Amino acid sequence: MKEIKLKNGQTLTIAPPSIDDAKELACYVNSIRFESKFITYSEEDKPYTLAKEEEWIKSTLNSDRSFIFIAKLDGKIVGSANFGPVSNKVRLTHRCEMGLSVSKQFWGLGIASEIMKVLIEKAKEARFEQIELQVVEENSAARHLYKKFGFYETGFINHSMKYSDGSYAKSMLMQKDLI
Repeated sequence: MKEIKLKNGQTLTIAPPSIDDAKELACYVNSIRFESKFITYSEEDKPYTLAKEEEWIKSTLNSDRSFIFIAKLDGKIVGSANFGPVSNKVRLTHRCEMGLSVSKQFWGLGIASEIMKVLIEKAKEARFEQIELQVVEENSAARHLYKKFGFYETGFINHSMKYSDGSYAKSMLMQKDLI
């Protein structure tokens, strides 16, 4: 567990979740899907269930290469991140992919930056050589965050997400080298 003082003086804790966090984590994930069009999980998707979150937490607790982190303020989940191998094929096991989210009401406090520090450190400990991600091209705040931590653009996926109104988003592929 890591404790960090934020810009506003509050103490943020970042740690892997326990099974006891599953219900709150499901609620968190179900709430953020309404906050931004930049995440892949949307209001049209079925809500995450307690069982699904428990299963996900258990699988990462039993893994030495897949991880979930939750960020809490005053005991409440305000952010999460995860990473894991892009594949279990031997030639691809040096690569991991990641995801990160922070509840909208807590944007601008430096939470995402603190989560990124922990995620990168843990990915190095897990012996990954690079971290990969996809980010919606319009999401300038996230792109800025990733670039700040040494990620660089490697390509694009046109029409990577389709919104309920029929419009599409283009995603940028980014990676960070860890060696």
